[in-house]
Parts: sequence; structure tokens; C-alpha cells
Amino acid sequence: MARSFLINPLTTKKNVTMAPKRKRSTAESRSPGAPIGGRSNGCYRGQQVIADSFMSPHAKYPAQRKRANSMPTTVEKIGWRHSNDEKVDVLQQYTNWMAAGKPYGQSPSTALAAKYNCHYNYPKQLFDKVLECGTISNGKSPGRPAEYTPDIWAKMIAIIEEFQNVHSMRPTYQDIQAGLDAEGCKVPGRTAIRAAKIKAGFRVKEKSRKPILTKVAMAKRFDFVKKCYNQCFKRWVICDMKWFNEGDPRRAMEYEERPDHPLSPSKKHAPRKAETTTQEVKLMYFCAVSGEHRIGLWEMKKEDWTKILNAKGLPAKGITAEYCKPFFKKMHEAARQKLGHGFIGIWLDNATVHKACAKFLADGLFDEVVFQPPSSPDTNHCDAGVFVNMGQKVHKRRPKNLSAIRVAVAEAWEEIDSKHLRKVSDRVRANMKVIKSLKGGNFYTEGGI
Repeated sequence: MARSFLINPLTTKKNVTMAPKRKRSTAESRSPGAPIGGRSNGCYRGQQVIADSFMSPHAKYPAQRKRANSMPTTVEKIGWRHSNDEKVDVLQQYTNWMAAGKPYGQSPSTALAAKYNCHYNYPKQLFDKVLECGTISNGKSPGRPAEYTPDIWAKMIAIIEEFQNVHSMRPTYQDIQAGLDAEGCKVPGRTAIRAAKIKAGFRVKEKSRKPILTKVAMAKRFDFVKKCYNQCFKRWVICDMKWFNEGDPRRAMEYEERPDHPLSPSKKHAPRKAETTTQEVKLMYFCAVSGEHRIGLWEMKKEDWTKILNAKGLPAKGITAEYCKPFFKKMHEAARQKLGHGFIGIWLDNATVHKACAKFLADGLFDEVVFQPPSSPDTNHCDAGVFVNMGQKVHKRRPKNLSAIRVAVAEAWEEIDSKHLRKVSDRVRANMKVIKSLKGGNFYTEGGI
């Protein structure tokens, strides 16, 4: 005779019996009406085990058998078949019991389960849901407005067309929402406006995504941050290049139709998903800052870098190392005047033209040369805060030609002060701290300035 141990679920004491051990069948191991491997009475797998063990009609103790006999055996998910009046009644009775201090033996859950054919835990689940969401409805986001009427979208289209005719640019979401609010309409959100614009045939610029980094790139970012996190940016020259375009990048107009545009009308460019910036009038600038000072801003003219011949004896198509060397000399002289005697290092991105100048920079110009890892603009002062600020101010002035771009860039550069650069330094250091915690990752929200 084999001995088996039956565990008392209430006292957890072992009652030893001499009955022979018999393997229970699958049908006997679950409560009547419960699906095999699925849900029973709206509860999950873990709750199903509890219901099978302690609430079976064949349970050992009378209290368990009484509770199990009052439980429904349907497999339909709870909550969805009850009306709002029934939910209010369940919630009212359960709330009254909770307010009374939850007296022992007076829980309304058993009576409510029998009355509304729901699970024993349904009153508590409904009570917790109301505390979390503030409603008895099934939706997680209660109070969502109904579908907007076609009149709202017709007014939205009229606002967009009027804005484009007046300002020669596309309106932002804030402009559309302000126009609808002025018309006395219910204002939709950004997602609803975007969907309506796509449905109406407007081209919507694709949202730029952060580059997905490989494990090697993440390791390089992590090693770079560990090395440079405690650097003092006051004695470092952080530099980068930047295009400044005409007008506002959100505009939707044919640039080649202007008579003074350098691109001939025969060279049409048909973008697929978003407007292109290749047809805009633009200027390239080389910018250098430190942790507290503006070092310099120099214009890089295309007609100058195309005069330099490449290895094949042809005009260079882009910026070369030979073209950049005079700018680095000017940068060193300006940094020495601003920072005085002592250590001066230079901080560059991972561009090929910068790497080609590494030996030139280290021989007598700067005391140390640092290249940030690929896909890491969040570790560069220019990309993290200087160019963002300048670009917004330049686009706000909406320049239409090269002269206007030069004036707008010069004015935006003069507004960059030591206070702003210190905030940019704090932002870069905060970015490095997050990169360090993410082991080189880049999916995080940068801190504002």
C-alpha cells in the first residue's frame, strides 16, 4: 500500500492516509464545464488552477463546495455581457461593503456572482478598474469623442489651402488646430489630423527615426562615453558643419519655378514620400564652440571647394581634407584668443573628411584630437543644441536668397551666448549619462534646453 499526502488548503497541515495512490483523469482534474487549457468563468490560467483546486463541487470542505456550487460554469469572458445598470449595482454593493470595513462573512461577491452569473472576483475587478480608469465602461480610454463630422475635415482642407496661398508653406498641426478652434469646431488631435490629411491626398512628411545601432556601434558609444564623461568642455573646441536652407523646410512649393533659382526648370525632381531640400537655396557653414564661448562660424562656398582637384585630376564633388585645413588653422587661432594659453583639444564627429585631417590637427595645432563614434550627434554640442537653436531662428526669418540666409545666420549666431552654451554642455552630459546607463543605446528622450 502506497501512502499519499493530502494538503489541507486552509491549515496547510498534512493529513496522512493509507489510501492507494490513483492517477486522476483529465476530466476529474478540472471543474465541470471548464475548457482544457483555456479560461473558465473569465479567469486566467493561474486563476483556473485555484478554481479547480479549491472551488470544485467535489471539494473536501463544505464552505468550498457551497461556494463552488454557486459559481457559473460558462466559458464566456466576464464583464462584457453586463449592462451599465448591473455594473453600477455590483459596484455599489461592493463599495458599501468596503466602506463598512470589509466585515468578515458579509462579502457580497458570492451573492452577486449568483445574481449576475459572473465570476466571484468580478466585483473586486470592477472596483479596481474604476479606481484606475474612473469609469465602468469597457474601454481603457473613456470619454473618447465620436467620429468627427465631414464638415470639420472640409474646414481643415480650406485652412490648409488658405495658409499655403498666404504664407507659401504648409501649416503645422498647431496652426490647423487654432484655425478649427477659431471656427468653433471640435478640435481633433494630431493623429486624427494626420490621418485626415493622408486621406485627403496631402503629402505628409515621414517622421525621422533614430538609427538602429548594431552591437559594435553601441559598444563604441559606450566606450566613448566612459572615456569622455568627466571631460571639462571649457578647454575643448567642438566643431561641425551645417547646411542652412532658404525659408522653412515645411513649405510645399516648386522651387524651380522661381526665375532667380540656380536650378533650371528642366531638372525636375519628383519626391516620393516627402519634399526634398536639394532644390533649395542653401549655404554650408563650419561652426566651432566650446563649453562657454563661441569660437567661430565660417561660410564654406561650393565654388571654392570645387576648385580643388581630386586624385584623378577632376574637380572635387564635395568637401575635401585640403579644403578644410585652412579652416582648422583659423579655428585654432580663434580658440587661442578666446581660451588663452594652456590645453586646447578639438572634438570632431566621425566624418571621413575630419578623419583625414587627424594627423594635421595633432601636429602642432591641438593638444588632443577626439572623434565621437558614428551615429552619435547627441554627444556633440553643435548638433545637440547650437544648430537646433540657430536653425529655428533662421527658418523663422524665412530667407529667400543667399544674402538673406547670410544675414539670418549671422544674427542667429550673435544670439548664442555663454549661458546657452553652458546649458548645451549640461544637455550633452545628461545625454552621456543616459547612454552610459543604456550601455551605448540611443532610444531615449533628450533633455530640453
